[in-house]
Amino acid sequence: MPYGYYQFVRFVALIGFGILTYKAIEEIDKSIARMEKVKQELRTTGNQLRLANQKADGLTIKKLTYGNPTMKAKFDGARKNIE
Repeated sequence: MPYGYYQFVRFVALIGFGILTYKAIEEIDKSIARMEKVKQELRTTGNQLRLANQKADGLTIKKLTYGNPTMKAKFDGARKNIE
């Protein structure tokens, strides 16, 4: 085979691998963008869970049942049964 043929094959291979590399880099960039979006969503979820936990820590049965006539009647009935 002539030397020019090998040079041509090397050139075509170089172009082919260059295109494959470019596409791979594009896919990696897309994956990084998706992962950053997931990371942000997880941070937001974590913050929401932290706020909900803070609110739940302050809850008591008295606060939950304050002003509720049905629960007041049930607790009064339970107190009478104990006595």
